[in-house]
Amino acid sequence: MKWIILLLSLVVAVEGGMLMYCFQSGHPPFAEPEVLQMPEESTEETAKPASVLLEHREEGMISELATALRKAREEVRESRQQLDKREANLRELNASYLKVQKVVEGLVKNLETQLIRVDENQAKNFETLAEVYSKMDPTSSARALQLMDPERAALILFRMDSRAMASVMDSAVASSVDGSEAVALWSDAIRRLSDDGEDGL
Repeated sequence: MKWIILLLSLVVAVEGGMLMYCFQSGHPPFAEPEVLQMPEESTEETAKPASVLLEHREEGMISELATALRKAREEVRESRQQLDKREANLRELNASYLKVQKVVEGLVKNLETQLIRVDENQAKNFETLAEVYSKMDPTSSARALQLMDPERAALILFRMDSRAMASVMDSAVASSVDGSEAVALWSDAIRRLSDDGEDGL
């Protein structure tokens, strides 16, 4: 593998030398240089020595190279300007994103605080309702709770003391078959609340 790399390096070096020779001399390396034939009648233009003609040719090549370099530099400069603009735009977008992120984080914290307050208020409301329904006649409480969503009724019953809860459930079962079904739903919901270890919410 090292020999292959060495051989390739040698080939590249030889080709580079040949290209430099072509560039400096103006003709291929193994071709015979052109013989400048002087016309019989020499004028000022045709009387110039071969070295002067070669100088003109080299000057033309150098001028072309200089023009190409200037063009390349201009393209590089324009590319850099475009990259600088894109970078500035990205910085602005990042700054805007960070601002929006801070606003969103603030809103989330505010919402969480409000939800905690709602949960606390809701818990107090259910405690108050549980106290009210405990003091009512068990039959009336059972009828009122059957009209509610079973989960909400279970939240109220969950906060009652066990004696008041039993009285309301007995009254619901005694009232009708619908009451028995309601008690079954309440019992399932209360069991889930107990298993979750939640305070009724």
